[in-house]
Parts: sequence; structure tokens; C-alpha cells
Amino acid sequence: MVKIPPIANLQNDSAQKLKYFRLSSDPVITKNEILDFKKLNDELGRPVIDLILNKEGAKKLKILTENNIGKPIAMVFVKKSCLRQL
Repeated sequence: MVKIPPIANLQNDSAQKLKYFRLSSDPVITKNEILDFKKLNDELGRPVIDLILNKEGAKKLKILTENNIGKPIAMVFVKKSCLRQL
């Protein structure tokens, strides 16, 4: 279970509904479908992710959002470092 902090720009007490939810162990979009992503700031200075997907990833995201209009979805980015002895 993942705790989500309240989001200031949601309306109608939606932030309160986002306190806890379960994440699927099978991601809809995998790292193979992500071509690039960048951490940016929007015009109000809030952090955003600029995500560039390949054709298959874009199609999956389109279907996911169409099937979940009005429902929250989560995107989890995990940065891993691997150290190897040479």
C-alpha cells in the first residue's frame, strides 16, 4: 500500500480520497516503452515529469486513461544504481 500526500490543486475533496491505494505488481507501461523522461517545472513552478513513450507505450497509456476517466492512476519511477566490480 502506498500513501499519497494530499494534492493541493484537486477539487471537491478529491485529495482526501487519494490517501491510500494499492499498486499492481504488473505495470501497464514498462521501461522498454519509455524512450525518455525529464523532471521539469510547470508555469507555476510545480514539479512535473515530461514522459516520451514509444508507439506501444503511448497506445497503452491512451487505453489506460480512457478506461479510468475520473479515477486516479499512479506512475512510479524508481532510480536504481548498480555497482559492479571491474
